Amino acid sequence: MHLEKEIKNWVADFISKDEGLFLVDVTLKGNEGNQKLTVTLDGDKGVQIDKCVEVSRKLGNWIEEKDLIPGKYNLEVTSAGMGVPLKIARQYKKNEGRQVEVTLTGGEKVTGKLVGSTDNDLTIAVEEKEQTIEFKEIEKTIVVVSFK
Repeated sequence: MHLEKEIKNWVADFISKDEGLFLVDVTLKGNEGNQKLTVTLDGDKGVQIDKCVEVSRKLGNWIEEKDLIPGKYNLEVTSAGMGVPLKIARQYKKNEGRQVEVTLTGGEKVTGKLVGSTDNDLTIAVEEKEQTIEFKEIEKTIVVVSFK
């Protein structure tokens, strides 16, 4: 996955001028000549569609100039939306104060208010009681959307 790492580095460098924006993930799937490259961005205050378009254009041009992906490929630059599991520590920080559903590696689910996070763990309040969970014990975490 050397190519994914090279693309991650390029995107992270390109968006570094915008302090509120950060890279969540880069994935390249499919077979040569028919691949899909997905770049997922997030921001402390969300991601505007025009920023996704800008990154897509610049990244696409860079990939073509360097001839990094042989044959046809589909490039998608998107924002981490609702219902998409949190992947990096900065996303947990951004969502402090919100309800989350944490699925542990053993399958157990814990739902509560995200009250804090570090680079290694998160703390949620479940029925007035705080619980700290290490990231290595987490299968996935999703922000619970409430329409109250």
